Amino acid sequence: MRRRFKALFLVPALLLIALAAWAVSSPIGSSPDDDFHLTSVWCATGDRPGLCESTGDSETRSVAREIASAPTCYAFKPAESGVCQETTAAGGMTETTRGNFNGGYPPVFYGFMSLFAGADVGTSAMVMRLVNVVLFVATTTVLFWLLPVPRRATLLWSWTIGLIPLTTFLLASNNPSSWAIISAGTVWLSFVGYAESAGWRRVALGVLGVVAAILGAGARTDAAVYGAIGAIVAIVLTLRRDRRALLGAILPAAVVLIMIAGFLFTGRQSGVVTGGFGDHDLPPGFTTGTLALDNLVRVPELWLGTFGTWSLGWLDTPLPGIVTVGSAFVFAGMMFVGIASSSLRKWLALALVIGAAWTLPAWILLQSKVPVGYEVQPRYILPLVVMAGGVALLVVGAKHLRLSTPQLVILAVAVSVSNAVALHVNLRRYLTGLDNHDWNLDRGIEWWWQSPVSPMTVWAIGTLAFGAAIVIAVLEARRLGAVEAARDAEPSTAAPVSA
Repeated sequence: MRRRFKALFLVPALLLIALAAWAVSSPIGSSPDDDFHLTSVWCATGDRPGLCESTGDSETRSVAREIASAPTCYAFKPAESGVCQETTAAGGMTETTRGNFNGGYPPVFYGFMSLFAGADVGTSAMVMRLVNVVLFVATTTVLFWLLPVPRRATLLWSWTIGLIPLTTFLLASNNPSSWAIISAGTVWLSFVGYAESAGWRRVALGVLGVVAAILGAGARTDAAVYGAIGAIVAIVLTLRRDRRALLGAILPAAVVLIMIAGFLFTGRQSGVVTGGFGDHDLPPGFTTGTLALDNLVRVPELWLGTFGTWSLGWLDTPLPGIVTVGSAFVFAGMMFVGIASSSLRKWLALALVIGAAWTLPAWILLQSKVPVGYEVQPRYILPLVVMAGGVALLVVGAKHLRLSTPQLVILAVAVSVSNAVALHVNLRRYLTGLDNHDWNLDRGIEWWWQSPVSPMTVWAIGTLAFGAAIVIAVLEARRLGAVEAARDAEPSTAAPVSA
């Protein structure tokens, strides 16, 4: 027992190392729309000489060329390494229209990250990525220790099956979607734990749920919707007909209302729901009805995109099939294992999340008059995919999740190998471009950070750290499940999720 707990204490450090490897695996501007997001960070607090300067036009700002132009030389060009930015984005300031100058996005993410913005763009952007990594690991660690013991395994399982590959890429990026993901994986389970706890743990879990909801809503307007869905899921799973439960439901219900208000009145992204993206005509051969049906049956392609069928970066880093097969196989398999422990409440909660992940993108695509593959990207619905996996793995009643040793081995190997391959490809994409197929990342390097640590060393350390974290996490999740199964006949002080 003592040895197991010592191993468990290593998981946060191992995750920090693994995600830090992802953070350094790509140059400045490598996540989608980074020129927009980085400019918005540097300009979040107004004019600052040498960082963000007024141009006299409210629609533009002057920022470092490295921020505004860094991605332009390699974005959408898989064979182009990151070295091109040394010339195209070298020195000086440039005017750009790409930024959150008119409040299209919520200001919290940009305002917070602006604390780390400085004249050294590379160092500043890397610090921001590492801050995101620390935020994810810290939030998850705090939630784990605050949760009632029966709920800790759910947290471990949900992130184990939901990290690869898009989640890890975004968590270690400068993209505000990172906060949306953290929020979606935290809000619902915090409020479930809140309903099942007492004393200071109940208070702490309630505070964590509220903070996580604000975190997401402060980064992306759609994350406010996901925060509301997470709070509703918790209410569905835990609400009972007694005074304590009804009073306890006031907090998540208030979060639902606040998130809806935030969606409607914070930022301009909410207009996408009613008006879609851009001004398009119906595609040739489609009517409104046939487009709606086509999108409904093809939305699952976006779900699969979170597991690697869509490319990373600026949608220009395709991943080998082994990444998708390994990560999607584990996710789907564990969802089937999870729903063996079921109740009416759990089915309703799961239907809510999956229904949202299906209908929201289908509706936005219809309003945009485009089919699946345009405008709506997998990262927009990734928070709902993460949430769906967690809800499916929630244990209800006396039916606990049971995996044999061979099943655990297959799971850990599949997830670890998927991560190793995805990280290797992402490194190769920017080191030399994907026209180089050498397995040794240290050969033929065109771009790399000013660091004595070689790319191959980063890959090896990141791969081993991630694999070790997964092994420890799944073993601990199985142990927790076995402990709770052994206590089934004993009275419980927690308020269990029931049918």
